[in-house]
Amino acid sequence: MNVSVWILKFFNENTPEKKRIYFAFVSWIFIIFLVKTISFKAIDDGLDYSNTNFKVLGLNLPANLSFAGEKVPLNDFEIKES
Repeated sequence: MNVSVWILKFFNENTPEKKRIYFAFVSWIFIIFLVKTISFKAIDDGLDYSNTNFKVLGLNLPANLSFAGEKVPLNDFEIKES
């Protein structure tokens, strides 16, 4: 028996299990088709929400800064940043 005869014999048999498999396969293909065709893009209202005037400015720190009665070491970058 060659392969083409085996394939035809396999697909010509109609059993309840194969009908469930075909139905599940067709259902998944339909769901995938719906998801691919439905657009999930945001509505373009033509407004631009970006801020082109945004600037980051550093704060002026006092020379003698103390916390809980101790002098803060401002020469350490990590402490100065925090």
